[in-house]
Amino acid sequence: MTGDWRQAFLEPRLRWVQVAKTTRSRGLAALQNEHRLELAACDFTTGDVRRLGVATDGFIDSAWVAADATSAFFLADQAGNELGHVHRVMLDDVGAIEDMTPGLPDYALRGADVSADGATLVLDLVTDEGYNLVCLPARGAPGASPRHLVRTAHEAWNCRVSADGTVATLDTTDHAPGTRRFAVTAYDTATGAVVGRLMLPSPGAATAVCFSPDRGDQRVLVASQRAGDRSGVLVWDPVSDTTVELLEESVATVVPLDWSPDGRHALVCVELLAAQWLERVDLRTGRRERLDLPAGSFRAPYLRTSQFGTGGAVLASHEHAMSPLTLIAWQAPSRHRVLLGGDGSPDRAGFEHVVFPSSDGTQIQGWLARPPGTGPFPAVVHCHGGPHLAVADEFTPAARAWVDHGFAYLAVNYRGSSGRGRAFEEQIHGDIGHWELEDLAAAHRWLVDEGISTKGQILINGESYGGFLVLYALGRQPELWAAGIGEVVLADWELTHHSSPLAMRRLDEMLFGGPPETHGDLYRERSPLTYVDDVRAPILLWQGSNDTRTPPGQVVAYAERLAARNHPYELHWFDGGHGFGGEGGHLAHLGRAIAFARAAVGA
Repeated sequence: MTGDWRQAFLEPRLRWVQVAKTTRSRGLAALQNEHRLELAACDFTTGDVRRLGVATDGFIDSAWVAADATSAFFLADQAGNELGHVHRVMLDDVGAIEDMTPGLPDYALRGADVSADGATLVLDLVTDEGYNLVCLPARGAPGASPRHLVRTAHEAWNCRVSADGTVATLDTTDHAPGTRRFAVTAYDTATGAVVGRLMLPSPGAATAVCFSPDRGDQRVLVASQRAGDRSGVLVWDPVSDTTVELLEESVATVVPLDWSPDGRHALVCVELLAAQWLERVDLRTGRRERLDLPAGSFRAPYLRTSQFGTGGAVLASHEHAMSPLTLIAWQAPSRHRVLLGGDGSPDRAGFEHVVFPSSDGTQIQGWLARPPGTGPFPAVVHCHGGPHLAVADEFTPAARAWVDHGFAYLAVNYRGSSGRGRAFEEQIHGDIGHWELEDLAAAHRWLVDEGISTKGQILINGESYGGFLVLYALGRQPELWAAGIGEVVLADWELTHHSSPLAMRRLDEMLFGGPPETHGDLYRERSPLTYVDDVRAPILLWQGSNDTRTPPGQVVAYAERLAARNHPYELHWFDGGHGFGGEGGHLAHLGRAIAFARAAVGA
């Protein structure tokens, strides 16, 4: 390692790229710099990336580009609280920003789409009244009241709209409340009438990816999950209620990403133990073609995707542990070139793909980075957020920072992570924290057994749901961890539930099997606050003052209990929501975290 970890944070870099549906030579990107994350207009022909001066939160579904790339839509919230209104900005006149729903109360957003003909905008708005699928004009002056197509009290995500704007879909759970075993429900955008519903046999799930690019064609590209951890890709016509199965896998996970503009191919990401590759699938024959691209990752749920470009090209959003996002254009037969970002090759060794057994024999996958030499080293076990996300071989400047300071860094895809099948993902439901801690203890044991680290030299860190696991592990496994470092943590499930908007309360109810009113004992049993008096290790926490996912009050309650027993801890606040936004904040936090960790392990 070269000691340039600070530069990895400060250099501007792409976080995600979207391709416009009809003008596929242009698109939208999220550009990260030292001070904030902001939207940028992209020209894939010239390589031009032009900042729009509009902040975003990093989730790819919080902003999207119009079909003709003349405008973009984004959720404008209040200081990072993820509650606000969708606005439109003209890409050639960034001063022209308009509220698209001025007559509505503030809402959370769980999906949005614009039709390929550019005329229709659909939004999945979440208020305390429920999940609302609404439809409104994408062009012209805002102000017309959105047309409400449906409202449901149960989780409903990921709206999509047909090329001609006449049919919209929503991933619904009315048939299976309290789960995320979605069905795809299609609605007439003029009347709100149900056109059709694709519901797979229990415990299956279906989620819509996109409509056919052709106007008048109402077929939908769908991701399927079935019993036996089978994942697949299918094409569903809601009008005729016919389905064509394209492919299915029982070992790897297949995730459809896009439908080519000529209508001939689907783009699919294949994942096997967190390793990824892209394939192009012929919709007529089912023939699969693996794209010849550098090793790394090409998608991350809610954060990054790959799409088709112009002329049959695939625009792959490629990352490697030590190299930030690079947009690579792949063209048959097996030619590729870089359009945006770096050269796509790492400047140093990246992650090692590792697998180790948990207490019940389940194989747990992780990504390891370590300093030169044979060790042992002090080590960091990292817990990702979610919980239904996963760490891939993706750009992780924090790993570089820890390694440059002599620490081994192990990111663990614990039970509940995505990409390993539905059984692996849902095993934690109703048993929150149990299997995750078993897997984290296995990571600790593996680091020691392999001679990478030693007992008393291993600390745990994480953010969001990973922050919950940090505090829960410190209280339930106090003998294992030398220190705990958490960002936007969850310390008490019941306090969090009662302080959160509906969209987050429904997540709690899915994880626990119900609300605190019926499952209060389990909420309390699985809350770190219950075990705060058993914590032995020093704790460093960083929390957003305007966070609606992990609200401030429950963190204050935890810190007050630590203070009452004079336990060593630090709690630092930043102005914002569920993340720092600018990399300057991350940099300051990480510098403090490394100094804190070195003191904890005596380095």
